[in-house]
Amino acid sequence: MTDTKEGLNPGEVEVNPAQFPEINYKNLDKQWLVVTELARRALVNKDPVFLEIAHSFIDKPVDQNVAPAFITQLAEQFPKVQGRLKRYPQLQTFLNTPAVDETFIGSDFESAEMSIVLGKNWLNELHAAESLELGGMFGLLSKFGQARKDPEKGPKLKQLKLAQERYKLARDVKLFALGAELASIAEPHVDAAGRLELPSGTELFLDEQFRELEPDFLHPEQWESRRQIKDRVYEVEINGKNICLKSKKRLDIQICLNHTNHHCLLKKNLR
Repeated sequence: MTDTKEGLNPGEVEVNPAQFPEINYKNLDKQWLVVTELARRALVNKDPVFLEIAHSFIDKPVDQNVAPAFITQLAEQFPKVQGRLKRYPQLQTFLNTPAVDETFIGSDFESAEMSIVLGKNWLNELHAAESLELGGMFGLLSKFGQARKDPEKGPKLKQLKLAQERYKLARDVKLFALGAELASIAEPHVDAAGRLELPSGTELFLDEQFRELEPDFLHPEQWESRRQIKDRVYEVEINGKNICLKSKKRLDIQICLNHTNHHCLLKKNLR
């Protein structure tokens, strides 16, 4: 197992602290939801301008530029989006900040964070802490707290968090893209095996109970709200029920009704 691409250790990368602003991510997430609520309404109303914008992101790879590009296009076409965006200078600053070098992120965010806090041999230290059980884990948590205040490690963790948030919002945009593609189909046809292939090549697999109980999932005008519980885990509210979408790390998305065992498997779209 390697902790970063091309052998790069984020803990050894030079970072300019002034390049990355202080961000309150809890507030930022709320601001993003307020601004993109107009996008959700446009999806529900099948606004053709919005559907064209969202549809254009179907085949775009998930990266740090997706969310800024999406908001820029919305603001150009919808004055209300631009108006709401102006109310949130923090969100504007976040979206306008240059993307973090992908080689700094490495193979995944968790490994990169471990490398910054614990060094390039982080895996050995993690195993050692686990062998000490509760005491070892408390010690590990203490190191993470100290690292955030460290003048060298702190800015690197800040940089990593910014990139992670950009990826998170990019996946939210991809959810809009999925909704736009579903909205373009008058009556989605699910075959006997529970498979639905969309024009983009996206494939959804729904089990029988899911099809019987939640057919409205295939009609995004019924999506009352949506949120990201954490990275790659989404929730869409339909008819007062929360449907949980769990994205795997590569090509698949697992979609199920919260509190039940009904499933829908989605390939490709939310990568």
